[in-house]
Amino acid sequence: MAKWKGRIFCSILSIYYYYYYYYYYCKNTNKYMRNIVCFALAFVGLYQFTAQAQWEQVGNTIEASSGYRAGMFISLNSQGNKLVASFGVDNWGNEGYVEVYELVNDTWQLLGNRINFPPLFSSAPIRFFDVDIDSSGQRIIIGDRGYSVSPVLTPGRVLIYDLINNTWNQVFEFVGNGSEEVGRYVSISDDGNRVVFENRRFGNDGNGRILAYEYSGSNWIPLGNQIIGNANNGLGRAVVMSGDGTTLATYSGESSNETASFKVYQYTSGNWLLKGAPIDLVDGQSFAAGVDLTNNGNIVIIGDPAENNNGGYGSARVFAFSGNDWELTGQPILGVENVVALGSYPKINAEGNIISFMTIDLNPFDKGVSVYKLISNTWQLQNNIIPCVDGLTDNDISLNNYGNITAVSSFTGLNVSSEDDGIMIFRNDQVLDTKSESYLSQVTIHPNPSEGYFKMEGLDFHLIESIQLFDLSGRLVKAFSRQGSNGIFNMSDLQSGSYLVKIESSSGAAFKQLIKK
Repeated sequence: MAKWKGRIFCSILSIYYYYYYYYYYCKNTNKYMRNIVCFALAFVGLYQFTAQAQWEQVGNTIEASSGYRAGMFISLNSQGNKLVASFGVDNWGNEGYVEVYELVNDTWQLLGNRINFPPLFSSAPIRFFDVDIDSSGQRIIIGDRGYSVSPVLTPGRVLIYDLINNTWNQVFEFVGNGSEEVGRYVSISDDGNRVVFENRRFGNDGNGRILAYEYSGSNWIPLGNQIIGNANNGLGRAVVMSGDGTTLATYSGESSNETASFKVYQYTSGNWLLKGAPIDLVDGQSFAAGVDLTNNGNIVIIGDPAENNNGGYGSARVFAFSGNDWELTGQPILGVENVVALGSYPKINAEGNIISFMTIDLNPFDKGVSVYKLISNTWQLQNNIIPCVDGLTDNDISLNNYGNITAVSSFTGLNVSSEDDGIMIFRNDQVLDTKSESYLSQVTIHPNPSEGYFKMEGLDFHLIESIQLFDLSGRLVKAFSRQGSNGIFNMSDLQSGSYLVKIESSSGAAFKQLIKK
């Protein structure tokens, strides 16, 4: 906590100096100079306090049922108001459950029913359930790598569920072969129509493979070619899909003719083609390295918690695609002395200017999630998120599309009481670029044309000041309440024609065209 005390001290010291100089100039200079200087001081003072804004918990802590562990894996939707989480049993057995939550009136409430995974065989391996959720929160994907069909065969499986009439209905299942344990990592596009998952034990030579599927409107069909690794690569130790579903990234292990690296693939002309050269890990093989992509797949974050930095362990690096290859963006973030596991569970927002990952400081012991923002091509810390319960280990984290909401799951560890396990969601709107309207541009409206109602997605209503409807002459015809709308708006009382929807925030406004049938 020493770093926080230092920041508080610096802020108090800053107040003193701002007050001193304000008093001196405002009382002892002419009116013209006074206005200039006082404006500048006010701006600097404002920046000082907004830059140091803290992360605050949103809603209640999500806890597991008795005998279960909370948040083995978690994922926020793009807006950050819905979350899917998996829960395992205390003794790390082969059962568990998955739940989806929605933030309603500052409380995380269960959305739909619990999806239960009862125990299989006493000798079956531990079951871990990786999860992901689409932007609307109506579709989820679950990786059940510990799924067993006999006491000795564990093929694993991948499941997709749709929320229909407030009930989660299974609409897809892929089961592996033998003991491939498919489904360790799963990912879904923002619109929910494309998914990717790994099969890293595929092949007699330990090749591993990546599979992608797409929803055709009635069925789930393979999307492009299977990506198969070289001998002993174990391709797929991590895999993620970009928000737009056009790009995927995965880890390829070290083999006799290849170094450990991350590879990015783009869907082009019906095939997944390598995008740029593989990005090699600095220290070679790392079984804990992770990856994440921006919405368009042109920026990637790679975290390697095992990288040795002469006294500290871990790294986080961000790369941007230049059109031909991947180039480092900003400086590498490295674990210094007494810092370990930096870069675990790396996440990046849709735009690519906010990142988060886990880190542990051993002296004094401090753990949590670090959030950085890219400012003038330098990654600057936006304060650490420290879970409220002492003695816990961060198990997974998730970042919403904007980068202002982070979810953190914590658990007490093996053979320890799970009564303090929990999932906490934190928010800090100050990390957003108040001069940028990029998050407004991500808003989608459907159906369009509309017969009377339309829905807006990708919109964080906490950041919106007004939503208005104009006709093409520029006349305001309707203003909507942003509270209690659930993103659904009624225009059935308006005549057929073309309209402009104006979405306004403190940083500016964006317009979307809408047609009323």
